[in-house]
Amino acid sequence: MSHYLRLPPRLDELELTATLGQREESLTALEYEILAQLIRYPEEPLSRDALKRAAGFDGDSVPDRKLDAWLNSLIQKMNLLWPLFPVVRFVMPDHYVYSEKAPPKKR
Repeated sequence: MSHYLRLPPRLDELELTATLGQREESLTALEYEILAQLIRYPEEPLSRDALKRAAGFDGDSVPDRKLDAWLNSLIQKMNLLWPLFPVVRFVMPDHYVYSEKAPPKKR
């Protein structure tokens, strides 16, 4: 199997699902909005505030820990869809990124 995704997960807004190949995961409305925003900007780290806005919140209305809990759930679901490498991951200092490329191998 290739180390690169051929296509991003297919998102279904009505069913709130993400599908990749034959695998499908149900998403919450918040997970859907956050994942849709991440997929719009592949390989580009997005700040917590940008993801909060994508989910319909202003920066101060949701604590970072709450957003991190939502992202942790989303990351777990994405890992089930694409187990070869994390396609959604945390990037220091306070960003998340959607990646269609495998991370470089450590030497």
